[in-house]
Amino acid sequence: MNNARRSTTQTKGLELLLTKFNADSSRLLHLFISDPHIRNLCEEYGAALTSSQAWSGRPEIARQFRCMAVEIQMELEDILGNRSLKDLQ
Repeated sequence: MNNARRSTTQTKGLELLLTKFNADSSRLLHLFISDPHIRNLCEEYGAALTSSQAWSGRPEIARQFRCMAVEIQMELEDILGNRSLKDLQ
């Protein structure tokens, strides 16, 4: 994937995740700037949601991409410390 597309996908993923994690948006932005793993997660999240939309005509495939996005979101929740004890049970 070329750098321009990668940057666009990362940015889209970051924007979507900043909305999801509004209370932790400044922390997420700081991590995005300083941590390549977080940048990769943002890119993967953006790509998963884009792919889910692109495959909307094939519900089973679209669902797999949505599941990937949820898994990435859960990983970020763990990183940001947003998971409550109830979520861990």
